[in-house]
Amino acid sequence: GDAELEAFYAENRDYFARSPRLAVRQILVRAEPARSDEQARARAAEVSARLRAGEAFEKVDEALGDPQVAILPADPLPLPTLREYLGPSAARAAVALAQGEISAPVRGSAGYSVLVLVASEPGDVPPLAEVREEVRVEWRRRAGDTALRRYLDDLRERADVRAADALP
Repeated sequence: GDAELEAFYAENRDYFARSPRLAVRQILVRAEPARSDEQARARAAEVSARLRAGEAFEKVDEALGDPQVAILPADPLPLPTLREYLGPSAARAAVALAQGEISAPVRGSAGYSVLVLVASEPGDVPPLAEVREEVRVEWRRRAGDTALRRYLDDLRERADVRAADALP
């Protein structure tokens, strides 16, 4: 019923919470084998300095950036998806930025990233009315798991299991 569903939702609000979403732009400066780590770090520092000085992102990217395998979508992405695009270190750096802020160079597996936080949407817990069907599906799934566990426990209690010393 509705009351039971509302109680389930209230007890499990965190499960239904939406994660924050970030729109990030990245300029990637590759390290080995394109250039030494020291050269890559210096080049990425120049990227960061030029962006902070107000130079256009596209101009700096064209002059100092390297091609990227996967271009970040312009739309805000949830943190797990952003982590897949950027890697864990750069994603953590992006979360720490204020809107419009430019990061220091962040070392990743391919080289150094300089990030610009374009937009951010905070995470939230949607009202039950928006996720009612999702809540109902999860409640049924958990109820089914509980029923199965009870049934298996009951079977174990009623079973008469004997160990034989030797196989026939």
